[in-house]
Amino acid sequence: MRDFFISYRKVDLKPDEIVDTIVVPPTTKHEFVECYKQARRREDDISIVNACFKACIEPSENGNEWQLKNINMVFGGVAPTT
Repeated sequence: MRDFFISYRKVDLKPDEIVDTIVVPPTTKHEFVECYKQARRREDDISIVNACFKACIEPSENGNEWQLKNINMVFGGVAPTT
């Protein structure tokens, strides 16, 4: 994915190529995913900004608390001007 998106509305795809499959792996135990989109109107397909968070938690050594094992945060549509 990092190499596929080059810049705004530009991807590393030749004119005769198509994307035929996108695989999104399922979450594992104690892994949570939340995505958000902010647009001018609910029906608007172009978002002002969007974000997605994936967090994995695990029980602490004493078993009484939970701790954050890993977190991934992705933001889109963020630019220095509007």
